[in-house]
Amino acid sequence: MSDGSANKASPLDPKTVVAVIGYRGSAQTAAKNLLAAGHEVRVAVRPGGMSWVRAFEDGFRPVAIAEALPGAGIVVVAVPELEQSQLFASLISKHLEPGTLVLLEATAAAVAGAVPIPDSVDVACARLRATKPGETAASEGSEAVVIAVHRDVTGNATERTAAYARTAFKQGRLVTSNFAVEADIDVAGYAAEKGSSQALLSSWEEQGSLTGYEPDEARQRTLESLSAAVTGEGPLRLPPMPPSSRPVAGGAS
Repeated sequence: MSDGSANKASPLDPKTVVAVIGYRGSAQTAAKNLLAAGHEVRVAVRPGGMSWVRAFEDGFRPVAIAEALPGAGIVVVAVPELEQSQLFASLISKHLEPGTLVLLEATAAAVAGAVPIPDSVDVACARLRATKPGETAASEGSEAVVIAVHRDVTGNATERTAAYARTAFKQGRLVTSNFAVEADIDVAGYAAEKGSSQALLSSWEEQGSLTGYEPDEARQRTLESLSAAVTGEGPLRLPPMPPSSRPVAGGAS
């Protein structure tokens, strides 16, 4: 479905500073396009990894999260589901300013209630993914820019997300969606990649047992919330059949 208000929104303010945490997929595309459009874009990734190398090769000087966030009007969080809770609890939340637009590449953990995002910010997603039947006039499976709002504190979250998306993805026409629908698509995509929802749960349990992530309680809470959602005990519901094409979802560390 398409939303007229979103497609008629004002352009993104050229003074808007964008922080991108993680660098892969939609977030990488957006960062490069925003930089080319003249925006100040700060990329935060772990030093030395492939994401750091890609960002450096694309013209960015990767920085720490604490350096990327101050003064940013838009924060794009493109990290895996199981890392979101820990990053928000330990780093991101303390540096977010009220009214900031937070855009999540991976949506399921937030819908499952596992991510401690401050109540003072807008939360949405804007990303490239394959379309589903009836979403646009284009053929099913064609790539489109999809936006969805999870929380609208400022009253302008849809318009701000649309303005960002048009600049970030060089698209004038957008597809609007429901945030819970996007979360279901994410989970279905993860399950399809693993072969089944049970295989997905086993994979998450294996990841949840890994050491080296602090605090461990945050990862465990995320794992429990997502697992409950997949098994039908939480707010998410796994579609009976996975989509024909896996969306560009998840994030880069």
